[in-house]
Amino acid sequence: MRFVRWALHGQLVSVESYPRYRRVYRTVDDKQLRFRRNRWWTSLQSADAQTKHELMRQRQEAAKKEREEAEKQRQKELQEQERVRRAEEEERLREEREERAEIAWQETQGRWAKAYARRAEPPSAGLAPSATAPGPATVPSSR
Repeated sequence: MRFVRWALHGQLVSVESYPRYRRVYRTVDDKQLRFRRNRWWTSLQSADAQTKHELMRQRQEAAKKEREEAEKQRQKELQEQERVRRAEEEERLREEREERAEIAWQETQGRWAKAYARRAEPPSAGLAPSATAPGPATVPSSR
């Protein structure tokens, strides 16, 4: 009886329910049943509160989505920075290896040049003068 009086006096209104609130669960004969409702009766104050709550929830979801997208963008930027850093590090290491290889090659060429110069010297050039001077046993006699 109160419901009819409230409806007749304009204290209740029929409002569209939001998709989130359309499912209604009821227990009938010890079974849990799910019903769907599109409209329901409620007070203007409750309808306004539901609308405000839905708008607040939508703002929160939008803010959450924005934060998640910002986090994804930040992660992409960090990955890109890391990729650039690795590429620079690899380039630096490659240059160091090339420099070490060039130094080793120059040292090798220097050793080869020294070895070649030693082979090109006459055999007596590196010995002491007394050891190379002809002695009496080696000098042919002119007699």
